[in-house]
Amino acid sequence: WDASRLSEALAAAKRSQGELLGMVKAIGQVASNEAAVAAMVQEVVSNSAIEGVALNMESVRASMLLRLGVETGLAQVAGVQRVDPIVGVLTGATQGYRDPLTTTRIFEWHRAIFPKGIQEGIRVLRAGTLRGEEPMVVASPGRHIGLPPTIHFEAPGRGGLVGEVEAFLVWFNGP
Repeated sequence: WDASRLSEALAAAKRSQGELLGMVKAIGQVASNEAAVAAMVQEVVSNSAIEGVALNMESVRASMLLRLGVETGLAQVAGVQRVDPIVGVLTGATQGYRDPLTTTRIFEWHRAIFPKGIQEGIRVLRAGTLRGEEPMVVASPGRHIGLPPTIHFEAPGRGGLVGEVEAFLVWFNGP
């Protein structure tokens, strides 16, 4: 075989092979990013639906892409500002998953999701703090007039709350 006649063709083939492998890798990364964005968008929309809030999927997707720096020029999509705090919490959690979980971090997320507090009947509970001394009960009205409400959940008293939260954070941040 004549190396001088083959070397140029082999070099060209090797260059083409490198370009092809680079494109395959880039396409794989784009597909992976798209799948991650789609999963996070679905997470935000589904979690909001549990709370009785219907979000526009395209607004959530636009906000997610803006937060991740994947696309620009999407701020004109309707509703992006409304969903942006929720998306910010999710991206903060997924991108900062190696950071320790702290009450400060949890409270920041809580204030982002509930900037005006949490409406509970006629009162508004502050977001981003542990609850006060009042008992926390989740209940629905009785099925018929005169019947007592159905209690779905009653939280433990305030006395042990700080200790329980601290114990949870130690456990969560542990190995």
